[in-house]
Amino acid sequence: LNLTKEARDLMTNRKYDEALKLAQKGVEFYPTEVEGPQLVKEIEEAAKQANCAAMVTQGREMAANHRFAEAESLAKQALALIPENPEAASLLGELPKLKQSYADELLTTTRASYKRQRQQAYENLREIFSLFPEQREAQVLQGEMDTYFAHLDALRKKALSAGEGQADFDTMAAIIELRGLIPEDQEVAALWRKHCTFENSIGMRLIFVTPPPGNSRASARGFFLAELETTEDQWAKIMPQYQTNMIYGDSSAKTWNSDGTYYHPAQDHPVCQVSLPDALAFVQKLSGQEEKNYRLPTVTEWGHACLAGQPA
Repeated sequence: LNLTKEARDLMTNRKYDEALKLAQKGVEFYPTEVEGPQLVKEIEEAAKQANCAAMVTQGREMAANHRFAEAESLAKQALALIPENPEAASLLGELPKLKQSYADELLTTTRASYKRQRQQAYENLREIFSLFPEQREAQVLQGEMDTYFAHLDALRKKALSAGEGQADFDTMAAIIELRGLIPEDQEVAALWRKHCTFENSIGMRLIFVTPPPGNSRASARGFFLAELETTEDQWAKIMPQYQTNMIYGDSSAKTWNSDGTYYHPAQDHPVCQVSLPDALAFVQKLSGQEEKNYRLPTVTEWGHACLAGQPA
């Protein structure tokens, strides 16, 4: 009786192995006791139910962590232990939908972010193919990614070919396209600053613009365009004899320097009230001073630059 009581207490506390040993010992010592064999069966059944429940719980954890093969194995082991167990059968039935949902989520995420997260994107594809080796959408996306990154690598190789030397027009065009594709890349940004921008002697910052569609012969391979409008100060450095609308009369707005020069806010205003002949004279004189060919942009070039790479 004591062995039976202890065994039942252990079973209540889910210590099935210890309970079973005591119950079996009771059967051995008292073979004629009716309750003994029945208790052994009860403990064995309780242990089986507990093991099955533990497998299902662990299987659901595996599925939640996208370890579907392990989850499936646990569900099948649980069903082998108790063939009609509803929880194990439910888990096994849910796994295909869970796998598909996870694969769809990976595909959506990868399609949206692969241009920024190259390594992670390919890891996601490997995960999808491990679940569904022949998934058509993933195959199409992989082809799209391979094409994109091959183009990106070719652009990078072309961009880096400039090295410390002077970049040609094709290389500058590659750098600009690369910067548009991966604007956060600091190496590409440095190449762009080095090869696709420069500042002249009067403070104009010029930026290389790729050739517009239907370009004229003069800009067939791209051109440099001033980042901002010509200022009053820049105009005055080249055309001091031509007055514009510079508002320097308000002396209170001047900031005097120790060398006798001053700064006036109007100096940074865009120059205006300038005639076309004066503008042509300005670029001609600037060309002679800088020993570079300066000119006014064409309508096509101006419109192309304003689009900044966006479709019309």
